[in-house]
Amino acid sequence: GPATLLLILDGVADEPHPALDGQTPLAAAHTPYLRMLAESGGQGQIMTGEGIPHTDEGMWALLTTHPPDPPVGRGLCEAIGAGIPVPPGSVVFRGNMATVRADGSLVDRRAGRINAGVSDLIAGLSAVRLRGGIRGSIHVGHEHRVVVALHGAGLSDHVSDTDPGGASLVQQIQVPVPTMDSPEAARTAGALRELLDTAARHLMAHPYNAERRARGLLAANCIITRGAALYDKPRVGLVKEDSALIAACPTALGIARMAGMLPVRGPTMTGNLDTDLDAKFSVALKLLSERQFVVLHVKGTDIAAHERRPVAKRDFISKVDAALGKMLEVAPRGLRVVVSGDHGTSSVTGNHLACPVPLLIANWQGPG
Repeated sequence: GPATLLLILDGVADEPHPALDGQTPLAAAHTPYLRMLAESGGQGQIMTGEGIPHTDEGMWALLTTHPPDPPVGRGLCEAIGAGIPVPPGSVVFRGNMATVRADGSLVDRRAGRINAGVSDLIAGLSAVRLRGGIRGSIHVGHEHRVVVALHGAGLSDHVSDTDPGGASLVQQIQVPVPTMDSPEAARTAGALRELLDTAARHLMAHPYNAERRARGLLAANCIITRGAALYDKPRVGLVKEDSALIAACPTALGIARMAGMLPVRGPTMTGNLDTDLDAKFSVALKLLSERQFVVLHVKGTDIAAHERRPVAKRDFISKVDAALGKMLEVAPRGLRVVVSGDHGTSSVTGNHLACPVPLLIANWQGPG
């Protein structure tokens, strides 16, 4: 059959917004090429998970009919995607750099979406000796995100989140507690508490945070965690042997590695609104001449919605359409193009949505 391009627009589904005359960002965007594909193909909506799905769940739903069971966990996906060494038996958490007051109340779960200086802030936290022979490690993720891991014998992933989540009415750091009555869970919760306390003391005293405060920026003075996952060499069937996934998002790249796909990223692919879309589609076209299945993951749609910027999301979707159009103008006829999203993200609330995402499937037959 023809080669297939799957374009995943992260967080693309949305709610109508007053700033867009009651339209969603996708409906308000200038999308002549997506409309051209829609006219010649089929379209509908699909659910990518139960409840409110996240990127990892939505990606697995789009890529395979047999997602990992039990689920791999977002933090572990990010660790594998970022190439962080994770020995079997480790427990991995997804983390955020955050801003906290002295009383434990959160000012900002993302420390003003800090994306510069994170590696300097956490330098020295990659090998923290903890009680009981456990070692803690904190590594750079994507922008404000970090990967938090515990290494040692007798660990468990039955540990609660310290991140209250964006939808929580009470924005207060939570103390990690075991969610199962077992020595392993209690040991892991205690080790995580010790590691995060050590990190907080390190960050509070860091000169870069003093510099940020002097510039009127939020200090990244703590780390909050969620999504504990025990690494036990997850077994995932190949999506396709001759497949590739282009992304900057560590979660997407981790899923690619676990699914047997070639992970592809480049220096100008930022995973944000400033990403080089033309470069991404150019790489996709080259890969499509060599492989049957290529996935292009675009993160900026989700970023704009989390920041509650519907106009930016609309304009970014327009830019994606234009970059897609440039590629299609020189793409071979018959190329199968599939466009969807991993989940919805509301530009009204900034949170993920429990809603279906759009799906478009068409064979490219050329302009006109």
